[in-house]
Amino acid sequence: MKNLFNLTLLPKAKIVVTSRPGPMYKLHPDYRPNSMFEVLGLLEEAKNNLGTQLCGEKYPAIKKILDQQPNLAHLCYLPINFILIVFCLLSNEGSDIKTMTQVLIFSMTRFVESSHLKGEVPLDKVGAEMVKLARLAYKGLQQRKLVFEKSDFDDVELADEMVTNFFHTYVDKSSGLRMKILEGNKRSYFTHLTWQEFYAAVYLMLFVSYREFIQLESIFKDPQWSVVVKFMFGICNPHAYKQLKLIFPAKMVKDYEEKKRFMESMMMESLSSARGEDLIQRFGWLHEYTDDETSRKFEDCLCMELYIETPKHLPEAGDIVYALKSFTKPHKFVLHSLNKPTEVLESLLRGIHGTTTTVGINIVCL
Repeated sequence: MKNLFNLTLLPKAKIVVTSRPGPMYKLHPDYRPNSMFEVLGLLEEAKNNLGTQLCGEKYPAIKKILDQQPNLAHLCYLPINFILIVFCLLSNEGSDIKTMTQVLIFSMTRFVESSHLKGEVPLDKVGAEMVKLARLAYKGLQQRKLVFEKSDFDDVELADEMVTNFFHTYVDKSSGLRMKILEGNKRSYFTHLTWQEFYAAVYLMLFVSYREFIQLESIFKDPQWSVVVKFMFGICNPHAYKQLKLIFPAKMVKDYEEKKRFMESMMMESLSSARGEDLIQRFGWLHEYTDDETSRKFEDCLCMELYIETPKHLPEAGDIVYALKSFTKPHKFVLHSLNKPTEVLESLLRGIHGTTTTVGINIVCL
């Protein structure tokens, strides 16, 4: 990788590396790209074009719902989120969704109940196969593996029909293709990384024993597992848990309540001294959890003066707004910004307008 990035290998190549911000900044400086560009999400025009493609004449009604639910609208800055949320809102059953965990559970439930999947996998076997799917997702992330081969599916004994329905599959051309394309080695991956992370969260919260769960505490603090952990908090929500038990065999669930208490303690740990990105992350956990009693405990453990830099992304602003709107006591909120006011800052201030929070803003223009 170092030789590739330093152009020692393939010196005339033009290399574009895509990554989430956390893993990119963890690269060693010797082979970290010199130029980095941050994609801040879909513009409104792009959302409207994509929404019209997905919904046709129904999109204005969907857009009206999003305008009335800022928390959902904030999540739509990612194309995959936007597509899934729009899919949910097209059904009246999905009109009360508030978090990405709820969106994914709703989408998964609708797919599992569809005639498409039922025609491929016997109904009495779907739940057991879904557990294997979740285990594969978790093992893949643990091994830093996003692309799977037949041996990986055989290892968890996942039915071929599940692979066909839940994975993109292609033939590896480097495997010595002969006359028939199917003689090549097949490679498969989840239809989106978000789905692999969601299924990994399901496996950890529902099917790993508590003894094994607490031994994994170190990975819960690894930035590469941050999305998985956020979904784990979403699964702590009682309604989300109830929905998942309708899909996955309830008799296979292990130590859920113990793991839920562990996650709550992780959220509250040293909360009074939390600052900056750590505090924003915990707001995200609280938002995904969406539980009134937990919000009260969270507020009781929180310092009355909160210090953070202005978040970079709209979903983070939505997480902060959710937390502050759930609070019953006045807080002093000090925001530091290194640039001129942005859409994210404006959205944050609009969201907390009318709450008991006092806001102080320190803007340093660079």
